[in-house]
Amino acid sequence: MDKFNINDVYYSMFLEETKEQIEKIEQDLLLLENGQGNMETINDIFRMAHSIKGASATMGFEDMEKLSHSLENLLSKIRDKEIDIDVNILNIFFKGIDGFKYIHQSLSKGEECIIDLNELIEEIDDIVKSRKGLEKKVVLEDENGEALNKKNDAQNIEDVDLELSDYEKKLCENIDLELKLYKIIIIMSSNTKMKSVKAFLIANNLVGIGDIITTDPINFEQLPDEDFKNIFKIVFAANKEYEEIYKNINSISEIEKIIIKKVRDSKKQVETPKNVKIIEKKEKFKRKEISTIRVDVNKIDKLLNLVGEFIIDKEALNQIGDGLKRRYKGDTLVSKLVSMLPHINYIGTELQETVMSTRMLSLEHIFNRFPRMVRDLSQKCNKDINFIIEGKETEIDRGIIEELIDPLTHIIRNAIDHGLETMAERKLTQKDKVGTLKLIARHEENNVVIEIEDDGKGINVERIKKKVMEKNLAREEELQTLSNGEIINYIFEPGFSTAKEVTDISGRGVGLNVVRENIRKLNGIIEIKSEEGIGTKFVIKLPLTLAIIQALLIGEKSYTFAIPITSIIETLRLKEEEMIDKIHKVGNSEFFDWRDQAIPIIRIGEYFDVCKERNNKKLFIVVVGHSEKRFAFIVNKLLEEQEIVIKSMGAFIGKDKLLGNIKGISGVSVLGDGRFAHILDIASLTRS
Repeated sequence: MDKFNINDVYYSMFLEETKEQIEKIEQDLLLLENGQGNMETINDIFRMAHSIKGASATMGFEDMEKLSHSLENLLSKIRDKEIDIDVNILNIFFKGIDGFKYIHQSLSKGEECIIDLNELIEEIDDIVKSRKGLEKKVVLEDENGEALNKKNDAQNIEDVDLELSDYEKKLCENIDLELKLYKIIIIMSSNTKMKSVKAFLIANNLVGIGDIITTDPINFEQLPDEDFKNIFKIVFAANKEYEEIYKNINSISEIEKIIIKKVRDSKKQVETPKNVKIIEKKEKFKRKEISTIRVDVNKIDKLLNLVGEFIIDKEALNQIGDGLKRRYKGDTLVSKLVSMLPHINYIGTELQETVMSTRMLSLEHIFNRFPRMVRDLSQKCNKDINFIIEGKETEIDRGIIEELIDPLTHIIRNAIDHGLETMAERKLTQKDKVGTLKLIARHEENNVVIEIEDDGKGINVERIKKKVMEKNLAREEELQTLSNGEIINYIFEPGFSTAKEVTDISGRGVGLNVVRENIRKLNGIIEIKSEEGIGTKFVIKLPLTLAIIQALLIGEKSYTFAIPITSIIETLRLKEEEMIDKIHKVGNSEFFDWRDQAIPIIRIGEYFDVCKERNNKKLFIVVVGHSEKRFAFIVNKLLEEQEIVIKSMGAFIGKDKLLGNIKGISGVSVLGDGRFAHILDIASLTRS
């Protein structure tokens, strides 16, 4: 830790790259455990472990280097089929990943790592030492077909064709004359499994040093083992010698013999027949190049703030342009200014969308951490769970992603601990012994919807009613007027839990209240759909971004308020006779008849105590939705729909803070004419 400062650019790069590699290894291990991995998966893990070892050695982090070296040795034995992957081996790997994570966490905080990994490293090394390596056999040949090394000759050279076929010669017709051409014959062991995977690994290794012209069989990746003979042929072009080609092939296990023959030296033309159709196969092995650049997130945030200021100035410029156009209708300069405004608006929109896209991250960044958590919890609870993830490529603002980890963790842990039954319980109810847990994300207009669904026991409404009355949250007669969905929402109350016993996973009654509050801070909503005996679904709806939104501006005397467009269902204008017919008072509350239902009314001016005068001739109603509920906001003026930049007031609102407790406002925005618009907190208003 003395060698590098935590703010050092190389140190930061090491932490970022290592974090990605650790996460990817964990995902690949889960694939292997689920039977979805193959030899390429193992090779991916090997390469990443090797990268971690090299990087940690360069940085001087000995513990990480030693652990990655031991895991690399174990992986090498697995690649050579000397060690079979089973639950115990996978558990050791997961222990190693946990060790990596602990070291990484300490390094990220600039702290000294105090974990002792010697016992784990010894456990890995003991497994590696208990197995012996297998020997490969190879034959290298020169241009004349004479063997350079005839040891372990398991098959006669005469049994394989080392000359180029007419088809192969035609494919080589346009190959760069500076490259040497080789015919390579790989003879696999007779008991080799997944031959197509072996062939892919061989081809993938060769792509790194040259070009594959063709293979025999051509469709080797799709061939089952019974149709794949032990011989794999490759025509290869490269500026490499025999030894380097052999080295790249020899790293693959279960190969009996490697025969390499040079069929054309550099600058020598191959004779080819005419009228043969060329089928290009080497594109399949071409590595995709991705151009990326790492940028400090603070620079992105600063750029976004500047774009926000530009949007404010853009709106101001539009208002000035409209004013000048009315005042100086025939002025040439004014006309020129007005004609430029659409292009400025276009540039502003494109700039905003481009900068916003740099802040967008796929939910994969947090979804990928849950398979491991589900695996560990399912083992702890002795439950068999099929965990399905869909839509992890869905993108959302990075500021929202960082705040989603805890809510999703709480819900998934609850689903495993309380939602899904044990295998014995599922058998009694004639359910599949394997429970299903789904984590699904998708875009809906300007929102992201995340669903966590299980096929467990569902929520017992009667038990919730009993708990509600025990905690004096509502009387029995009040509960009788509520729907099951409204009763279920009580589980979001502080300290509310129906768990019969508290476990170290859940059951203390604090998780779901925290979940709701965190989602509300993100201007999102959460709802529950549950059917007893069938399962439970949590639905979270979030805005794409917290920075810039489309809003409807409303006026109350000298004050301007903004209602997010995503919350608005309908806007209406009522005249005097309609007001009498559709607005009713029950006790101290008002209700509006809307689409055959009575919905509560909130008069915005009166709620914020800025305007108590009521217009008896006409009024405007904005119908908004929050979760499954609908409300009618009565406002004095509808001003316009506008794109606004949200400025948080979190640092100034609250007890003992500058502005005190202000309910119903989530932030402010500066408009083009310099006025402030107070952004309504729909969730807070509807709760009141």
